[in-house]
Amino acid sequence: ALGQLNNSIVALNKAVEMDNENLEFLFLAADLQAELKNEDEAKKIFSQILLLDPKNKEAKALLKSLNSPS
Repeated sequence: ALGQLNNSIVALNKAVEMDNENLEFLFLAADLQAELKNEDEAKKIFSQILLLDPKNKEAKALLKSLNSPS
């Protein structure tokens, strides 16, 4: 299972590299990083989404939730 997860992460990172303005890929990457508790990486990706789509309410909400103390 861990090997499959790592393969998924590698594939998703390659997809983002190939099309770094694809919001769907970016959301998947940010969600995955957040699930893995890589909050700094998730914040970075959500910020990238907001640079591309400043009015994106979902990205704003998720970034805010990551910035809130637990």
